Amino acid sequence: MLFCMLTIERLAGDRGVTLVLRGALDGPGARRLQVALPQERDAAGRLTLDLAGVDCVTAAGLRVLLGHFRAGGAGTVLRAPRPPVHRLLDVAGLTRLYPVEAGGAR
Repeated sequence: MLFCMLTIERLAGDRGVTLVLRGALDGPGARRLQVALPQERDAAGRLTLDLAGVDCVTAAGLRVLLGHFRAGGAGTVLRAPRPPVHRLLDVAGLTRLYPVEAGGAR
């Protein structure tokens, strides 16, 4: 199976910021997200990570999400993970840390 490089699109609105992720949240993708999260975490308002376009998540991606939570990202919402990604987030315990909501940004 071939995965594509993670892209991150930033959507700002009245209800906060949404980062729309597309591709693989693997080693390189996790590093990209790790760079983007601190500036968004420090901004005022709600932060949503739209995961509808994420094909897979590796241990590196899980570490970044856990690190974000520990660094003060507890209010972040995970939106629309695909069923295999949702199961992995659940098994890893991240669905107990972050609220998960249905629906994508687009």
